[in-house]
Amino acid sequence: MSERLDSMNYLTMNEEEELKDAGLKTMLIIIGGYLYAGAELEEVDDGTYSRLIKLLIKHVNREIEEPPEDAVIH
Repeated sequence: MSERLDSMNYLTMNEEEELKDAGLKTMLIIIGGYLYAGAELEEVDDGTYSRLIKLLIKHVNREIEEPPEDAVIH
Protein backbone atom coordinates (compact mmCIF):
# COMPACT_ATOMS: atom_id res chain seq x y z
CA MET A 1 0.00 0.00 0.00
CA SER A 2 2.83 2.42 0.74
CA GLU A 3 4.15 1.88 -2.80
CA ARG A 4 0.80 3.05 -4.15
CA LEU A 5 0.86 6.14 -1.90
CA ASP A 6 4.44 6.93 -2.86
CA SER A 7 3.48 6.96 -6.51
CA MET A 8 0.68 9.43 -5.73
CA ASN A 9 3.17 11.94 -4.34
CA TYR A 10 4.75 12.50 -7.75
CA LEU A 11 2.59 14.54 -10.10
CA THR A 12 3.63 15.38 -13.63
CA MET A 13 3.81 19.01 -14.67
CA ASN A 14 0.56 18.64 -16.63
CA GLU A 15 -1.23 17.26 -13.58
CA GLU A 16 0.07 20.10 -11.41
CA GLU A 17 -1.15 22.66 -13.94
CA GLU A 18 -4.55 20.96 -14.07
CA LEU A 19 -4.81 21.19 -10.27
CA LYS A 20 -4.15 24.92 -10.41
CA ASP A 21 -7.13 25.32 -12.75
CA ALA A 22 -9.37 22.68 -11.14
CA GLY A 23 -12.70 23.61 -9.65
CA LEU A 24 -13.98 22.76 -6.19
CA LYS A 25 -15.70 19.54 -7.25
CA THR A 26 -12.55 18.24 -8.96
CA MET A 27 -10.35 19.17 -6.02
CA LEU A 28 -12.65 17.37 -3.59
CA ILE A 29 -12.62 14.26 -5.78
CA ILE A 30 -8.83 14.27 -6.12
CA ILE A 31 -8.08 14.88 -2.44
CA GLY A 32 -10.88 12.56 -1.32
CA GLY A 33 -9.54 9.76 -3.50
CA TYR A 34 -6.06 10.32 -2.15
CA LEU A 35 -7.30 10.15 1.45
CA TYR A 36 -9.53 7.16 0.69
CA ALA A 37 -6.45 5.33 -0.62
CA GLY A 38 -4.96 5.57 2.86
CA ALA A 39 -3.07 8.85 2.92
CA GLU A 40 -3.19 11.24 5.83
CA LEU A 41 -4.36 14.84 5.50
CA GLU A 42 -0.88 16.03 6.47
CA GLU A 43 0.48 14.29 3.34
CA VAL A 44 -1.53 16.52 0.99
CA ASP A 45 0.72 19.02 -0.78
CA ASP A 46 0.52 22.52 0.73
CA GLY A 47 -0.24 24.12 -2.63
CA THR A 48 -3.08 21.68 -3.28
CA TYR A 49 -4.45 22.23 0.21
CA SER A 50 -4.25 26.02 -0.20
CA ARG A 51 -6.11 25.81 -3.53
CA LEU A 52 -8.85 23.77 -1.86
CA ILE A 53 -9.20 26.31 0.97
CA LYS A 54 -9.46 29.21 -1.51
CA LEU A 55 -12.14 27.39 -3.49
CA LEU A 56 -14.10 26.56 -0.33
CA ILE A 57 -14.00 30.17 0.86
CA LYS A 58 -15.12 31.37 -2.55
CA HIS A 59 -17.99 28.85 -2.54
CA VAL A 60 -19.13 29.79 0.97
CA ASN A 61 -19.02 33.52 0.18
CA ARG A 62 -21.05 32.98 -2.97
CA GLU A 63 -23.65 30.97 -1.04
CA ILE A 64 -23.93 33.71 1.60
CA GLU A 65 -24.25 36.54 -0.92
CA GLU A 66 -26.80 34.91 -3.23
CA PRO A 67 -30.44 35.07 -2.13
CA PRO A 68 -32.44 31.81 -2.05
CA GLU A 69 -34.13 30.86 -5.33
CA ASP A 70 -37.63 31.53 -3.99
CA ALA A 71 -36.74 34.91 -2.43
CA VAL A 72 -38.59 38.02 -3.58
CA ILE A 73 -36.31 41.04 -3.89
CA HIS A 74 -38.01 44.39 -3.37
